[in-house]
Amino acid sequence: MIMKAYFRAVVSEDIPHIRKFVGEIGDEQDYVPKFIEQWLLDGDAVQIGVFQSAQMCSKDIVGFGQLRSFPNGIGWLEAGRISPQVQQHRLGTQLANYLVNYAFSHGAKVIQYNAWATRDFMGDKSKDQTHGSIGIANRLGFRVKDYVDVLSAKGSELNLSTIPNQTKQPNKLTIIPSAEAYDKISQILTPLPTEICHGWGYYLSCIPEIINNVGDHVTWIVYGEAIAQFIHYDPDLARESPIENELWIILYGDPSDASELLILHLFSYANSKLTSLENISVFCPTHLSSAIIPLGFHYYTEIPSGVALFEKHLD
Repeated sequence: MIMKAYFRAVVSEDIPHIRKFVGEIGDEQDYVPKFIEQWLLDGDAVQIGVFQSAQMCSKDIVGFGQLRSFPNGIGWLEAGRISPQVQQHRLGTQLANYLVNYAFSHGAKVIQYNAWATRDFMGDKSKDQTHGSIGIANRLGFRVKDYVDVLSAKGSELNLSTIPNQTKQPNKLTIIPSAEAYDKISQILTPLPTEICHGWGYYLSCIPEIINNVGDHVTWIVYGEAIAQFIHYDPDLARESPIENELWIILYGDPSDASELLILHLFSYANSKLTSLENISVFCPTHLSSAIIPLGFHYYTEIPSGVALFEKHLD
């Protein structure tokens, strides 16, 4: 049954109640409780609460979502959360629709968001996908614009020393400064996609300033016709990012060079540093997955899955 919802901008008095229902969702690594206070101070984003009653008292808040504005008329939906007590009532769809209309009324031309998706869904759009973020995309007319596989392993699970023809010469790798990242990506990826994955999210690669100023927590590495971002833990980063003892690797380019890039750079880690990593996640186009699975990486589930980028044009 569809439940009637009411919406308003989030205020500081709402925060304890948001943290409470987000905690009930059961994800101990959820970043919303940690950063919501900082987000309220962000002039480039608006935070919207979902309420059960027209009075919209803080104690009645049952949902939360954020709309971030980027140049070129791009709006980004993120951090959508609905209390477990009122899920299955289309509140997530109503929240997303409210944010889409809000974005349109403030000049946005395109709305995007990303979500977890299985690869079989990506290959068969006729499949009935009505749950969660994919269901919202279908109901509101979003299309899938991009998809990357996500594979993971513990540092101690990797098979770096057993790969045939392993050269073990990390000096062949080139670590490039962030200021050169856009130019290098443009050389390796032709044509250049309008978005580049950065883990559980995307950069607008059509805007060089975004790519070239991603922060000190990102290391850009080039090897032949492959390029990778190594994204490290940063406790001050106010968005979804690796937690402590976790590493994200975003990989693009030639499969052979991409595999060798991973081997060489991870082999350069001290053994204690590598084995201390509880999770290494690799985000890559599907054609690269078969080249890195022999290194010890695997999908989160038995079904190949990853991150889908959804997009809706507001014209």
